[in-house]
Amino acid sequence: MKVPRFRIAWGMVAIAIAALDFAAIRASLDIPEVGLLVLGALPMANVLAVGILVGQQRPGSRPFLLGFEVFGAMALAVYVILATYLHHKAVEPYLGLFIPIVEIIGPLPFIPIPIQVSVVVIALGLPQVAFALIGGFLSRKNRITTPNGQHRLPADW
Repeated sequence: MKVPRFRIAWGMVAIAIAALDFAAIRASLDIPEVGLLVLGALPMANVLAVGILVGQQRPGSRPFLLGFEVFGAMALAVYVILATYLHHKAVEPYLGLFIPIVEIIGPLPFIPIPIQVSVVVIALGLPQVAFALIGGFLSRKNRITTPNGQHRLPADW
């Protein structure tokens, strides 16, 4: 059985992404208003960064990944705008829907904070990932790729 090999460059990229994440989390601890922005945007930004790196291996040959990246970036941009300007009207009422889940799980004395943060991260990231998946499936169904890819845009576009 062969042991999988990893390139040093991939390890360096993973460390750089982790360092940026830790810096963003540290900055959000100092400014409480930024907390919802970081908790909702950081996981999707990580997924999109990994998707870009995977897409660089064979550009133009992965229509699902192209659609996922485009729709995911749009979903991330919409979330950043909502969390920045309308967090009292849009983000906080949405999170209020998940408070019963946190209250059911919350009475555990040894892990309430990590579970509460996990519920918030999943609640904020789920609509973004769902929108990105829709874009990926639409792109794959219609075989949309980059101009130097093997597929062309559908004739009715």
